[in-house]
Amino acid sequence: MVLPLLAIVVIVLIVLYFIFKLIKSIIRTALIALCTLAVIFLVGAFLVANDVKEMQGTYNNASKIFLAVKGETAFAGFAQNKTFGQNISFNLLSASELSLWSAEIKNGTLNSRSSLMLRLFVVNESVLAADPEKLIFIDNNSSLSRRKLFESLIADSTTEVLASHLGISKEIMGMAYSENDLKARVFGYLAQDTLSNSTSFAKAVKKGEVQLYPQGIALQLLRYLPVGLVEKALSNSFKKEVK
Repeated sequence: MVLPLLAIVVIVLIVLYFIFKLIKSIIRTALIALCTLAVIFLVGAFLVANDVKEMQGTYNNASKIFLAVKGETAFAGFAQNKTFGQNISFNLLSASELSLWSAEIKNGTLNSRSSLMLRLFVVNESVLAADPEKLIFIDNNSSLSRRKLFESLIADSTTEVLASHLGISKEIMGMAYSENDLKARVFGYLAQDTLSNSTSFAKAVKKGEVQLYPQGIALQLLRYLPVGLVEKALSNSFKKEVK
């Protein structure tokens, strides 16, 4: 009786020993994992904070290019330029410039073409088609719905469609503006309305409908955050860029 009892005790002790070793190993692994995650979080938080600080410090004085895109093609755009101590100026992008930007999109080189002092807003046509019945004032006397502006923007002849919506002849419209200029101006109305609404802007960035370059760590993480946090981060960094 003594020997079997002794054997059971030994077996139990051996089992307890291995259970203890296993638990100790699990705890050690968990601690290492927690420490690693903590280090990654702290480094990530530092990089994000530094990225946001750089955006806030340079953004108001950076030049900006706004591109309306369908797929990999930029079909309208304008540049907003500002230097230290000078006023903001707007330049409509020519067909050749849009062709060059389309090539950059296709080649995936937008990040390298942008910088802290040259920011890019790439706006997908889907976000421009949103909220179709909302009216946008295009001057002191005229307003059009976003739907009509979007129809004009994507039309083969923006001049003809926009003139029709405004009730004027396409000849008069064509004398005042070129086709490319009109596309850029219509895009500007829609972009201003979208980007000046912080909630719409945040949702579009989160969905990838508006992409911002250069894409540092902070901008890359925005798409994975709740809309409220995205809105707060953007409102702190981007102050009504289209006016």
